[in-house]
Amino acid sequence: IVSILFLTYSCKKQIDFDKIKPITYNGDWAAPLAYGDYTIKDIIDVDSSSYYYYDQDGLIYLNYTSELFSLDLSDLIPNNKANYSVSKDLTPAESALLLGTNSLTVFFSEDILIDDLNSNGISFELDSIEIKSGIFDFNITNRLAHSTTFEMDIPALKLNGVPYSQTVAANANSSTNIQIDVSGYTVDLTKNGTTHSTFEVNFKATITKGASPNVIGGIDVDLEIKNGYTIKTAYGDAKRQDFLALNNTSLDIELFDFDEIGKTVFMEDAIIKFKWKNSFGVPIDVVFNSITGKNKAGQSFALDVANIPPNEMIITSPVVVGQETSGEIVINDSKTQMGGGKLNLKNFINENIVNMSIDAAAMSNPIGVPRPLFKNFIDENSSLTLDIEASLPLYGRALGYAFKDTFEMTIEAETDNIEKASIKLFSVNGFPIDLEGSLVFLDENDNALFTINKNPEFFFRAGQVDANGKVVIPTENEIELIIEEKDIPKLGQVKKLGLIANFSTISNGTEAVKFYKDDKLSIKIGARVKLKIEI
Repeated sequence: IVSILFLTYSCKKQIDFDKIKPITYNGDWAAPLAYGDYTIKDIIDVDSSSYYYYDQDGLIYLNYTSELFSLDLSDLIPNNKANYSVSKDLTPAESALLLGTNSLTVFFSEDILIDDLNSNGISFELDSIEIKSGIFDFNITNRLAHSTTFEMDIPALKLNGVPYSQTVAANANSSTNIQIDVSGYTVDLTKNGTTHSTFEVNFKATITKGASPNVIGGIDVDLEIKNGYTIKTAYGDAKRQDFLALNNTSLDIELFDFDEIGKTVFMEDAIIKFKWKNSFGVPIDVVFNSITGKNKAGQSFALDVANIPPNEMIITSPVVVGQETSGEIVINDSKTQMGGGKLNLKNFINENIVNMSIDAAAMSNPIGVPRPLFKNFIDENSSLTLDIEASLPLYGRALGYAFKDTFEMTIEAETDNIEKASIKLFSVNGFPIDLEGSLVFLDENDNALFTINKNPEFFFRAGQVDANGKVVIPTENEIELIIEEKDIPKLGQVKKLGLIANFSTISNGTEAVKFYKDDKLSIKIGARVKLKIEI
């Protein structure tokens, strides 16, 4: 203060500060930018068709699922909308009798065949049905010049155990209509055990002679099942037939769906499961004709399915309407073999299959498998579903598998004042994998400004593993990556930092390792900047 006062008030000469040479200050500062903890879920993405599973030891399984097929009652039993007709013309003897006696009673009948052949070629021989809803529409045409009384009996059609019967009158040369709401009725379709899918309608026509001398003519009966009918329960014989050919059924396994050719994953184990639920009263055996797969390069491979024990391919059936059975058909490496152009399961999966195609048959009523007591049944709520699940324990080897993430990043310093800059990375790697990678500096529109490419020093070493391939001690890694001088002016535009890494399991992918639930990778990213500031 004394000096300033002295200079201000004692000196007569003014000082020109513009002519003084600037003083410079050189300093280093470091600032944290981002951090993240990664589990296997962050490195290997799952979608709606896949999920993670952990066994009792914490070993991670990656499961992929897809529905192969689903059947219900309408897929096996058609919804009838057909018309049925019968005509009865008076014989000369009957006409003479009517003319002589003024009254005549004739009997005739009509067999109604319930179509048991579905559009997909499946024929279910029906013994009886319980109808949920529907209308049987009978139109009776009297072609005689005399009034007639019709008594219609359907012994097989019963409501609460009582057979259907109806009497109607028809005037000369006229038509009359009978509509039967068959909701809640049962129908015996065997005609007293002589056939199937058929019931009989009996008619008794009493003709009263009128004034006309014309006794020639007859009676027509037309049946229309309006808009079909809805079955509550059907009983009968599904016979021995293929319910559904599973051609072109596929399962995508996205674990191997790489963006680049040449990356490889080798699993030490795999399991394929076909999970089923069955509420049809029909036992079924599944017959695999072939299972083929393609890799990213379009190469095709065949899985051995000939050695799967037939007794393991059975879908059992419930014995009571409304019940359900469930189970699974398991294919593992021990049930498949190499040879004849076909692969065992391990080698099949390790061809990096990205798509599987299954050609199979679902055959009803396998020989030797118990049926329900009344042959077969299908209820309105019955269904048969078969799903496929590929279960892959994360136990194996990998080479060059891709991993990437993006961090928000802003360098607050003026780039004109930055003399040197670097990015520091600190990691704790609890995975049995080595990672090497690159950093990409992005602007606010995710455009790349510059990249620090792969370097020998940009390397996260794997954790230490035991003899079983499990990480027992995580490894700490500290890396500093220098930003080239030509890229320093671009730092002011940087808004995001992209981390792109490829990983391989230990020993350059030559040793099999295991991934567990608690494995993780922790990364911290910071910036180190050397500033040159004029004072």
